Amino acid sequence: HRDLFENASDLIQSVALDGQFLFVNRAWKETLGYTDEEITRLNAFEVIHPDSRAHCMKIFQDLMAGQIVGRLETQFLTKDGRTIVVEGSTSCRFHDGKPVATRGIFRDITQRKETEQELQRAKATADAANRAKSDFLANMSHEIRTPMNGIIGMSELALDTPLNREQRNYITAVKNSGESLLRLINDILDFSKIEAGKLDLHPDNFSLRDGLGESLKTIGFRAHEKGLELALHIKPDVPDELVGDLGRLRQVVINLVGNAIKFTERGEVTVTVVTEETEPAAVPKGQCRLHLCVRDTGIGIPREKQGMIFESFTQADGTITRKYGRADASKFRRRVSAVGKYDSNWR
Repeated sequence: HRDLFENASDLIQSVALDGQFLFVNRAWKETLGYTDEEITRLNAFEVIHPDSRAHCMKIFQDLMAGQIVGRLETQFLTKDGRTIVVEGSTSCRFHDGKPVATRGIFRDITQRKETEQELQRAKATADAANRAKSDFLANMSHEIRTPMNGIIGMSELALDTPLNREQRNYITAVKNSGESLLRLINDILDFSKIEAGKLDLHPDNFSLRDGLGESLKTIGFRAHEKGLELALHIKPDVPDELVGDLGRLRQVVINLVGNAIKFTERGEVTVTVVTEETEPAAVPKGQCRLHLCVRDTGIGIPREKQGMIFESFTQADGTITRKYGRADASKFRRRVSAVGKYDSNWR
């Protein structure tokens, strides 16, 4: 047993009722830095940090009274004045019903505690940064809403004036795009819900065919400029008058179609809507389940890369950013000038 105690990596001690050490193992001496001769003149409470002495004295008295003490965490002082944090357990040895000594086994957890404190500090810093980011986004979003509401309002006023077909299409596209951007800004105002993976839905009555048709019109000029055919196919059995969040639906469709146009050089981009076949009991009465599919004749995604597209800010191939990057101002002007041609051909 003595050999086991001496070679244990934990700090093992036995202390008499007057605080004198009866036995300490090698790990105890090496950690605290005392020699055998110094230990004979040392009291147990001298190696306990002043901040922990009252707590340890209470535990010592509880042990003498026969109480069982569970896990103990305290601070020791080394010979050179360093503070170490230890955790362990203590017990009391009795003889003829009377306490004669205490025994303790401790483990140095100083490094672990320092790591935990560093993590707590890093978390506090990250939390502060997140709060600052959220405050910034909320303030900026609030400021942006004012001019956006002005754009939408002026677009509505312009639509009430005499316009030719081409002008009305232009202003309608501006109004729809402004409303989409305003919905996104409203989401940013509640950024905490987005980070938590929660987005509120706002169900309302809408026409599926009109809603999707207007959505595709806002990005149709991009397909026309590249010579692509942009088509919307909604099966006849798909109901048109629905209750749901058209804004969320448009966000998803515009995102998918926009990417399809971006990565398609020739051919077509097709949006298809069908009623998904399910067991009658799977869909409550009065509801329907629709399947929307965006197909294109573009470059596609290799099967081994498909899982990556669901990660934030990730592309299957980093080189495509250079080839399919953002358009410069001259290209944007050419796209705007092509919108009129697009409207007469869009299906």
